[in-house]
Amino acid sequence: MADSLKDKIALVTGAGSGIGRATSLVLAREGATIAVSDIDADGGEETLSAIKDMGGDGIFVHADVSRPADVEAMAGRLSRPTDAWTAHTTMPEARAIGAGVSTNTQKAHATASWTST
Repeated sequence: MADSLKDKIALVTGAGSGIGRATSLVLAREGATIAVSDIDADGGEETLSAIKDMGGDGIFVHADVSRPADVEAMAGRLSRPTDAWTAHTTMPEARAIGAGVSTNTQKAHATASWTST
């Protein structure tokens, strides 16, 4: 494992499969602690297991990023220093969005629905 991201925390949504899983594994290989998030609990747990099998660390947080309440709950969970987060008292320094929601209705309301920080 490399150390270019040692002591960094990364949040990856859509991490249960595909690009999100691949991103999680690359970030973990570089030393980041990963907050794996996905709507698919089985897939998210599989990604977390793969991270731990390669010597990395992290947690799984079940969330549907199309639901504001889930996003708020995810942020709240990540701000509490427990279990894998005991050594980390800050929010993630890196965020990777591997999840996408795409419908005509959502596209029409995207600008009104999302805010940038």
